[in-house]
Amino acid sequence: MSDSDERLPSTIAWGLVAAALVGTVALSVVDLATVLGACCGLVLAGTVPGFEGTKRRVAGTAALVPIVVVATFAVVGTTGSVFSGTLAIAGIVAGVATGSVHAGRVTRTAISRAGTATLFAGLTAGVVAFGSVIVVELGGLGPTVRQSLWLSGYGVLGLLLPIGSVAAAWIFALVCLPSGAIVPPTRREAYRRTRNGLIWGLVIGVVVIALGLWAVAVLSWFLSPLEGIVSAVVESPWLRALSVVLAALGLVTAIAGLIVRYTWFETEGRENPAVAILAGAVVGTVVPFPIALLVSGEPLGTINALYGVVSVVLVGGWLLTALTERGVGVEMSTASAIALALGVGGVVAATNVEGPVSLETAPTAIAALVTIAAGLFAFDVGRYGRRLTTEIGTEGAASEPQFVRLGWSAMVAGVGVPVAIGGLALATALAPTLSVPATAAVVAALVAIVTGAKLLID
Repeated sequence: MSDSDERLPSTIAWGLVAAALVGTVALSVVDLATVLGACCGLVLAGTVPGFEGTKRRVAGTAALVPIVVVATFAVVGTTGSVFSGTLAIAGIVAGVATGSVHAGRVTRTAISRAGTATLFAGLTAGVVAFGSVIVVELGGLGPTVRQSLWLSGYGVLGLLLPIGSVAAAWIFALVCLPSGAIVPPTRREAYRRTRNGLIWGLVIGVVVIALGLWAVAVLSWFLSPLEGIVSAVVESPWLRALSVVLAALGLVTAIAGLIVRYTWFETEGRENPAVAILAGAVVGTVVPFPIALLVSGEPLGTINALYGVVSVVLVGGWLLTALTERGVGVEMSTASAIALALGVGGVVAATNVEGPVSLETAPTAIAALVTIAAGLFAFDVGRYGRRLTTEIGTEGAASEPQFVRLGWSAMVAGVGVPVAIGGLALATALAPTLSVPATAAVVAALVAIVTGAKLLID
């Protein structure tokens, strides 16, 4: 089958869009966070084609992805409800899948780069969240900085340890950085000689500094003027701060080098936008953190929780793109994603119904049933679209049979919702008198009826 035949037929695709719209509108009755999540998902789906442009465009698109997610959950987080956050995630998945259906031809390269950007952003958000947890536990930024500066201890050895850490971090960075990312292939040997010279220079420099400090420290035991100089050097917070910053920069450079080296082997062409994706994702994730902290006026713990949720959502987005990459086509994966998002959203909405169904809880219960029905409709239509594409192909599929199947699935869903509402009302009426064994028998009978009807229809 050709690459163009991997797309679902247009009529089926529009049916999936209609199912996602109905399910989202139904969930909006329960919580408006679903609509916000769906809008976020549509924006994210619209960014995917931007990963096929120039490196500057790729970097900007990679920065936009975490900014949109952070902004969405910052608004949702004002409710402080896990329920709203779950529905927002369901809305994001449904929005991304729906936007992908009619976003035009999206190549696997764009999907792969989008997944890489979400992974980088998710890991960065996780690091930021973990770091802010440490800051909170240590009592604030000031105590954290002080403990970081003097973590290695006092005295000459306490200063030599961070200096050695700086050298080790930058040696590791020089080893991890691929030569192809810095110089052309014709200058590879010259680059390697320069790199090896820098590594030996760092090693020799650390040894010379260590011997010099120890010699001056020993001489200070006999020459009192040197004691003040040694004390000033060893106890200087500026040297400690400079060592910590340089070591951190070396470690970040080493991690970036490892990422570039790994992604270079995954690149099919000559261009590798890994640096642009990494830079954009990191900047787009880190920059909103101080802005959210200053603008919102919330404590650090609240922003930390926000970034923890964002990290989980972004890593989940990477898993979704990875599954989409391995599927037979983008639209075929999005059909399952829409069905899953609506099904989970409907179940979560149903858990918000407390006690017997009444006039107050009826809208939530009905909205949950409608959402689940829309998810089942999307699943059934998507399965039919996959079979139609496999057997006939996208171009050869006529619209009339697709409309018939859409109408049949919609009719089944339309009949199923009133029946489910009636069953829910009946269960509520019998709730005080229906025993647990009787309830199990009724459920088993319903399962048998549905299974038998499915076998007869298929």
